Amino acid sequence: MDTKYFFAKDIYPKWVKYIKKANSSVVIFSPYVDNALKDLISNTDIKKLTELKIISRVDSSTIFDKPYQVRSLVNCLKTGAEIYHLEDLHAKILLIDRKFIVIGSQNFTYAGKKNKETSVTPPFTFEGSIFLNIIENWILKASKIDSEYLNKLEIFSKKYRPKIEKIKAEHASEFEQITKNHIDHKKRELEIEIKKQQDNSLLKFAYETVYITKKNFSNYNWQSHQFNDITTFVADKNVNLLFGKNKDGELIKLNWLSYCPMINIENSEIALVRLASTRISFYHKNATKYLKINEEGFWVNIHFPTENTQNTNLEFNITPYNTENSTNFAHLSYYFNGSNCRRINDIYSGPEFKEIINNLFLSSKEKENDFIRLIFKGYNISVKGGGIYNFLDGQCYKISIIQHLNNPILTCEKIY
Repeated sequence: MDTKYFFAKDIYPKWVKYIKKANSSVVIFSPYVDNALKDLISNTDIKKLTELKIISRVDSSTIFDKPYQVRSLVNCLKTGAEIYHLEDLHAKILLIDRKFIVIGSQNFTYAGKKNKETSVTPPFTFEGSIFLNIIENWILKASKIDSEYLNKLEIFSKKYRPKIEKIKAEHASEFEQITKNHIDHKKRELEIEIKKQQDNSLLKFAYETVYITKKNFSNYNWQSHQFNDITTFVADKNVNLLFGKNKDGELIKLNWLSYCPMINIENSEIALVRLASTRISFYHKNATKYLKINEEGFWVNIHFPTENTQNTNLEFNITPYNTENSTNFAHLSYYFNGSNCRRINDIYSGPEFKEIINNLFLSSKEKENDFIRLIFKGYNISVKGGGIYNFLDGQCYKISIIQHLNNPILTCEKIY
């Protein structure tokens, strides 16, 4: 499939190009509009157009939620556009010359330009299609709105705007508090699970209480003959992060790979961090491992999200080893709470590959744990990685070791 006509970004620049090419007709469907629409239609040569229509929603719920919409429609009316109301409109469509269509999720607003939106610009015309017939029927059903009605609505909406803004502010405040309480609750849950795992861990640092503190250094690069500023987290004096104690209290050298998983108790976020004897300086958010099960090979990419980590903080993407002419994939999302990995969601390219992955990795809890044990672990990564200060935003952390499926996992708790 040719995907060059599909867009997962702001489609506004494409709208401008289409509007400039219009020969006779521009019809825009959008339930929500603001002055971005007025700016857009200013790109048209109105004199040569026989039709410039904006079909939107002008109803109580829409104007209550977006009172500025009335003024935006008034401004569009002044440019020479005709304004229409269509009940229950939710489509976002740019119809050019009654045959070319741009369609997607993006509203004709400034906010729409910033949002995560998808659109498609089919390279063919829709003349004679059932799809276009339906849209043209919508145009016939739409009710024309004049300036007098819009002016009355604007006066009306101004009367209620202070009350509406007050209600919205109260709603936003309570919503924010509920969100904060939920995050705090998840954090407390994580702290409890981490504490249990710390008490039961067969591995500990040689100094059981270990703190790392943010420091800035200037390092001389002999190749470039320049000083480079480095921000790192340094352990307390005389603490060696590469030594620990086993269950018998014996001093041992910890068998760290170059990058080890670390979970941040503050927000449940995970990263692979590089431990040196005295400091932690770099981290990675991705790693790849090759697995061979029953003569079948797979690439598994482990990824640690940076957003919404109270719900999902661990992701696996599985593809066949021989990816030539193959679009098969499996995407598994998990939440690791310090003691177990709970699968949140799974997406597959198709039923056949789903069956393969389920049979090999997910058909029993034992198989799934074996899979996680093989992937959710330390990695030898030659690339240096990002600066650790992008992962840890505090100044001082208490770090410790827990174990999950016999793999060591670092934990960090913000002190300040």
